[in-house]
Amino acid sequence: MFDLTSWVHVLKNDEGYCNVINDCIKNNQILTIDNKVVRREFEEFFSKFTPQQLNAYCYGVSGSEAIEHALIIAEHITKKSKFLHFGGCYHGSSICLLNITYSETKRVSDYVFDILHPPYETKDIGEFPDMDDFFEKLPVENEYAGVIIDPSFGNMVFNAGIHFFLKLRKYCYEKKVMLIFDEVRTGIGRTGKMFAFEQYDIVPDILCISKALSNGFPLSVTIYDGNSLYETEKRNLHNRIETTFAGQDLALKSAMYTVEKISEDMTQIAKKAIYIIKRLEELKKYKCICEVRNFGMIFGMEFSDNWSAIKFFTLVNKKNIRVNYPNKTVVVLSPSLCIEVQEIDEIMDSFHDVCSFI
Repeated sequence: MFDLTSWVHVLKNDEGYCNVINDCIKNNQILTIDNKVVRREFEEFFSKFTPQQLNAYCYGVSGSEAIEHALIIAEHITKKSKFLHFGGCYHGSSICLLNITYSETKRVSDYVFDILHPPYETKDIGEFPDMDDFFEKLPVENEYAGVIIDPSFGNMVFNAGIHFFLKLRKYCYEKKVMLIFDEVRTGIGRTGKMFAFEQYDIVPDILCISKALSNGFPLSVTIYDGNSLYETEKRNLHNRIETTFAGQDLALKSAMYTVEKISEDMTQIAKKAIYIIKRLEELKKYKCICEVRNFGMIFGMEFSDNWSAIKFFTLVNKKNIRVNYPNKTVVVLSPSLCIEVQEIDEIMDSFHDVCSFI
């Protein structure tokens, strides 16, 4: 079985869990009444990989919690509860986030979300379109708490490029709204950098991380500039929104182990992404494939029609290859970061067999 939906498990089966658990047992740190020591250890360790201004940590157990915490923090800092988000992105399926995950969902939370529709939902665009006109049409009123974005544009898998993100960062500065980067899927090495925003020479105001962070242990972190809040105010806010099992010792230890391992392998991850997209490009000779694209180790296969995408999804599953089929014509691949070249070749040979049949 090849799992190409592996957002969470990024290390080999014999890494991570056993080493972390044994270390915690050895040091009597499986569960503690007060885990402030481990949290401080994690934050000191993780600060090596984050910009200096992102210095306040709010913990959760899932990506959805990380996003919800970001909205609450942005609202608390700006005293506003209106947000902009981009169509096509996925930010979670909790009751609060349904509005920004599925645009057809009725409003079910106290937050107001205005959707942005960049002109990227077309086939064969080749590269991300020029967005100058798009930014000129953005709201001019200073009424928003934040703009939330998944830098891979969720289930569309697009790389908007540095020009787009510099413009977005400028817009948020000028309008005094918080730029929220949802790196639940793109963070922790998935793009060949520790975080996707590093590719664009910008720093978000709030950074959301989960999934790969702890290699499967339930953990999420929302990081922001805590200098805008008094220490007591910040502590009270975190106490109010953090859930029971947020930031437990075992998850934090696993996160430190995972991040350390991935940081040592970043060059190899980037090379694997180049190799996989090269192999995927070979599939464009088949009529069912319109386009293939990637955002680091996230890959999108655009099919000619809905039927072809469904057929591909069905047939590769019969070959024990799991892929993600999030919308009508796009299949998304997110292989484990530790995938071997031999495994990639075996998967691509199967893809050739399936595409030649469709």
